Amino acid sequence: MSDQKNTVWLLGVDGGGSKTAAIATDPEGRELARCTVGGSNYHGVGLDGFTAAVSGIMASMAEQAGLVRDNLAKAAFCLAGLDTPDDEKILRRALYSLGFTDRQLVLAIDAMAVFYAGATTSEGIVVISGTGSIAMAVMADGSTARTGGWGHLLGDEGSGYWLGIKALNKILRIYDRRSAGGEKLGRAILARLGLDGYESIIGWAYDPARTKSEIAHLAETVFECARQGDGTALRLLDKTARQIAGMINVLLQRHFAGRKEVEIVLAGGVLVHGAEVRQRLAGLLPETAMLRVVNQHPVAGAAKLALKEYCRGDR
Repeated sequence: MSDQKNTVWLLGVDGGGSKTAAIATDPEGRELARCTVGGSNYHGVGLDGFTAAVSGIMASMAEQAGLVRDNLAKAAFCLAGLDTPDDEKILRRALYSLGFTDRQLVLAIDAMAVFYAGATTSEGIVVISGTGSIAMAVMADGSTARTGGWGHLLGDEGSGYWLGIKALNKILRIYDRRSAGGEKLGRAILARLGLDGYESIIGWAYDPARTKSEIAHLAETVFECARQGDGTALRLLDKTARQIAGMINVLLQRHFAGRKEVEIVLAGGVLVHGAEVRQRLAGLLPETAMLRVVNQHPVAGAAKLALKEYCRGDR
């Protein structure tokens, strides 16, 4: 263990439902230590689980590099589950109970970490299309505005879950002869799920143990069929791109009108691994939109946010 008890340091945290990553840096951005602990979305793990994750991070930083809370200048917590002002109040109180102060704390939605992990400027738009979807504008002063992100019951358009549901709906409509289309996608989905017939989809989909992630993974089959030229799958990807473009264009019009260039950071499996959707998306956006696929772990973005806020002078 390095003994750096007098070292001024910064902390970036990317908190998710199943795991939480953290990086400690010095005020020049040089990494001092990093760790991964359990989930920290308090809606899933509770406040006790959240504080346990944060305590684990602090203990790991102390063990690895001798870093102590008293010398922590800025800590950026980019957290899943931080969606409303009430969420922020609850999480701030939990962090106060662990000894953190307002001067140290920066609290943000987890999408902020993704933005800073992929952006080369201090303002732009981040779009995440994984199991769910959200788009968020980040302004130079650190303020944000979002669209989407309403969850699978109310929104998540253009996400993996949305695409999976649309695919199931489409193949069942084709099976009913209520919609035109070939059977290639339907056969591929049945094979993926290990089902003998279309009627079996009901039991699979309504199984109480079925997760959103399992449904979202059906997007992979849509992509596979699209790459083989299946028209039904290709049209589903067209619809996916249009949904994502709709979120981006709203933010461009509201917050970046008149700009010559606006960085659009793309994240989540549908966008990172789905070149077909990215290609369609590019054609649905104005020339001012500069698409960038995130190529770092979001925790690197959280560390950048901590450094940015430290350099703003609020020390």
